[in-house]
Amino acid sequence: MDLISAESIFRRGETGHVKSTGSGFGLFFVDSMVEEYGGTVWVEDNEPTGAVFVIELPLPEAQ
Repeated sequence: MDLISAESIFRRGETGHVKSTGSGFGLFFVDSMVEEYGGTVWVEDNEPTGAVFVIELPLPEAQ
């Protein structure tokens, strides 16, 4: 399988599998929603194999 960059997996239409028929919408949607709420999402290597998707959101303000 070809390796893809972490940045490209959050773009709409990209998929992580060479022969996948998915639209690639899922991670694009996650990235869009997390950004809308003021957060960030990124990918980290998970040794020895795989990846970890990390989502960081701000705490709500006390009212």
